[in-house]
Amino acid sequence: MGKCIYCEKKAGFLSSRHRACKTKFENGVQLYIDEISNTIVKKSTYENLKQKLEEIRVSHLIKENQKPSLIALGFDRAIKSILSDRLLSVEEEDRVTEFKTRFELSEKLLDKNGSYTKVIMSSILRDLSIGLIPELNTNNVIPLPFLFQKSEQLIWFFNDVGYYEQQTRTEYHGSKGSLNFELFKGVDYEMSSFSVSPVSITEMNYISTGTLAITTNHIYFGSDDTTFKIRHSNLIGIDPYEDGIGIHTDGWNSVPQVFNNIDGWFMYYAIIGLNKL
Repeated sequence: MGKCIYCEKKAGFLSSRHRACKTKFENGVQLYIDEISNTIVKKSTYENLKQKLEEIRVSHLIKENQKPSLIALGFDRAIKSILSDRLLSVEEEDRVTEFKTRFELSEKLLDKNGSYTKVIMSSILRDLSIGLIPELNTNNVIPLPFLFQKSEQLIWFFNDVGYYEQQTRTEYHGSKGSLNFELFKGVDYEMSSFSVSPVSITEMNYISTGTLAITTNHIYFGSDDTTFKIRHSNLIGIDPYEDGIGIHTDGWNSVPQVFNNIDGWFMYYAIIGLNKL
């Protein structure tokens, strides 16, 4: 006789859950997540939030060890809602900090799905939008493979970044044809022709994987194979992607450079903001 995974009572032969318990649990999960999200987004008081969440947990058969994941999901929903059309305000950022402190939550938990990182990125872009140079907390940052200038300040960095160069090569494709006509009465003449046309082919060539950093003056990339920096003033074009960015620099022999496995839109707006300082 199996036990219900929710209420832990007998569930019947070859059964591991009661249908009613499953429904109650799933409804409770949504209530738990919604309560956290709505409290943060609607700027409600945190005073009774712990009690409300505990009541939902107990009445809907949610186990104690499931709380951290649900808290992270509620936080994710709140941040996604706020950032859907704007940056976090200072007040909203303060509420996030208060939520984290009141519930003694780690940054690691809140960043389980990348939401806490988005809060910090939003704060950086907000500072840049009003002409301020943001201060990145580098206390827990591992040493980066760059020698920054004394006059510049680290804004952000990404690890495990793929670096590609866009190359264009030319291939020549030939085509053969023929022309038939009657040269004399009863005598056909066939004339063959052959033409060659150049065809440009663009390829994205993988170069290396390493660390990408952005400072007040430069974009740095470093890996086991190559290390270089690009001055912001040398940029003539930026192509933002969801998970990467393409940059174009001046110079007759420069090639488009692409970096992936990063937040491309954050990099795009950070570069724009830095160039306006």
